Amino acid sequence: MPSPIDLQDLHDIIVPGPAPWLPPAPGWYALGLTVALLMIWGAVALARHRRCDAYRREALAELARLQSGLAGEQPAHLLLPRIPELLKRTALAAYGREAAASLSGQPWLDFLDARLGRPVFAGDNGRLLLLCSYGPETLLHGVSRAQAQGLCGAVRAWLAGHRAGDGPEPTVAATAGSA
Repeated sequence: MPSPIDLQDLHDIIVPGPAPWLPPAPGWYALGLTVALLMIWGAVALARHRRCDAYRREALAELARLQSGLAGEQPAHLLLPRIPELLKRTALAAYGREAAASLSGQPWLDFLDARLGRPVFAGDNGRLLLLCSYGPETLLHGVSRAQAQGLCGAVRAWLAGHRAGDGPEPTVAATAGSA
């Protein structure tokens, strides 16, 4: 019988191998599934937001084309009537026909200001917008470049800042027009 103090039967310490990565504990599966679902939900929400906001991007691009035409050599009296058309198409896309189609004059300006939350069409910009909408072409010859650029700035502020309504989902086709 071996002696209890005999060191002859001792063995070296055996170090275990590295812990395997797979399969992980069930909690990691749950965490991975949760992260994957959150990423899918975020991607869907982002795609929906971009689709709903496409009409706004299209309208801002068309306004930029009009504004560059007004700054260039194109006659203002031909381009200015397209600005109220752009606003009306955008409002129809954002709020639907029931809310915006029948509006004109001061109720139209009030509608635009109410949707933006601040009065950008209360003064000269509103009068010029109505003149561009309903005035004769001969009166548009007297509009200065500064007035036209001021109107474009107000329209840009409205296009970029209005709050879309609870109506039908906006579409790019609703704002697409001849550029």
